[in-house]
Amino acid sequence: MERVSARIDASLAAEKRIERYSVLSTQVSTFIVVAAEATPRPCP
Repeated sequence: MERVSARIDASLAAEKRIERYSVLSTQVSTFIVVAAEATPRPCP
C-alpha cells in the first residue's frame, strides 16, 4: 500500500510540474508575440 501511495504522490507532483510548464509556455508565447509586434518593420 505504501508503494501505491508513493506512486500517487509522484504522479501528483508530475502533474503540478506539467501545469507550471504550461503556464510558463503561455507566458513565453505571449512575450514572443509582443516582441514580434514591437519590432519595427521596414516601410515598403
